[in-house]
Amino acid sequence: MPITIYPTLLKYKNSQGTYQTATAIKGDSGSMNVQEISGTMPVIAAEENCRYICGTVTMLNFTPCTQGICDIQFTSGTSATVLTVPNTVIFPEWFDSTTLEPDTVYEISVVDGVYAAVGVWAVSA
Repeated sequence: MPITIYPTLLKYKNSQGTYQTATAIKGDSGSMNVQEISGTMPVIAAEENCRYICGTVTMLNFTPCTQGICDIQFTSGTSATVLTVPNTVIFPEWFDSTTLEPDTVYEISVVDGVYAAVGVWAVSA
């Protein structure tokens, strides 16, 4: 079931303790900068307001931006992806970034380099 998020309603507390709305961080264009990433072992130092779309990756080194929001989407193939992120990133309790599943699509959004939201979908056979 798809979920719709209305950015004007999304608020978060930044590292300075100030509440911001998603529209405040999206920039003038109102949309994220989307980058297609090639290769099976990308190393990404994310920029604020950027979404990175990867294909199937075996290893992924992802360093989120320190302010604002960044997002990455990738597929873990028949062998599970080895994901490397800074230890300052806090994931939901149910998610273990050191043991990803094979044949799975992941999307990770990080706010201010710390707080991560994770989406997980099984790849259909």
